[in-house]
Amino acid sequence: MCLTSHINNLFSQIAQLVRKLLVVDRSVPKARLAIEAGLSTNALNQVDDETWNPTLRTLNKLEAYLIMKGYADD
Repeated sequence: MCLTSHINNLFSQIAQLVRKLLVVDRSVPKARLAIEAGLSTNALNQVDDETWNPTLRTLNKLEAYLIMKGYADD
């Protein structure tokens, strides 16, 4: 798998989990998730928009947060 494919796959998985937590389940407020993940509160402002385009740093922090909280496999 090429790096671009891997990054796109990672983005899809993380975005899907984050959207589920924030938009579908509403179990975690955006600002709280952002802060707990070590991000600014603005980092997730557009997460529910299909055009959301996070940085690799944001994805890495979200991935670590989701794994730490038990929402994703490592």
